Amino acid sequence: MLMLANPHIGVANTQGLYLGHRKVHDLPEQAWELRQRLLMNRQVTTAVFENPPRHILTEGLVYDRCQVGVVTGVPKAHGLEDLYITEDEQMFNVVRTQVDVVLREGVAVINALEPAAADLADLCDGEVIYCGGSADLPHVAAHLAQGGRAVLCVGQQPMMCTGDQSRPVFEQAQHSCSANGTLQQVLLTAVATAWALEVPLSVIRAGIDVGLPTL
Repeated sequence: MLMLANPHIGVANTQGLYLGHRKVHDLPEQAWELRQRLLMNRQVTTAVFENPPRHILTEGLVYDRCQVGVVTGVPKAHGLEDLYITEDEQMFNVVRTQVDVVLREGVAVINALEPAAADLADLCDGEVIYCGGSADLPHVAAHLAQGGRAVLCVGQQPMMCTGDQSRPVFEQAQHSCSANGTLQQVLLTAVATAWALEVPLSVIRAGIDVGLPTL
């Protein structure tokens, strides 16, 4: 991804801890201390954390509040029985943690195709940007009617929508919403997250072109 080439961006995910494009650590199962070091690094201006359910349950989030929180979905409870999570319905209260910590001036980016999307949006102190699906989804339609933002597929093209206004993400139709469903959702989520961070559209386009193959 283009963003990883920036040495001032730190990323901690299930594959490791990165400063810019350089991997500096493998992250063990218990990695709270290493994640905290990323926040304490004075050279890092933006920190990105992946928070799997097991990490949330065993270690908690490494930060108290965040500018942007992204929820790609509510997973099943499989594999968490040792933490007394045995029913899928319990997972909502795990995933909501990321939405609960979004600042009032921040943004929650929520997968609009997630059945619990509307319930998650109601928990956010800040703004919400939906990503995925279309304006035909009832909660998305209501959100847009109130002047909210969403990144959707409109006429097979990814669009940035605000209220009843929309603009295409790309000047040309090189990225269609008609192909790989998973890759499509990655694209829409990436655009929504960058938009939440007020990244200029030209930079969003350049980053997507580098980071994703043609859909």
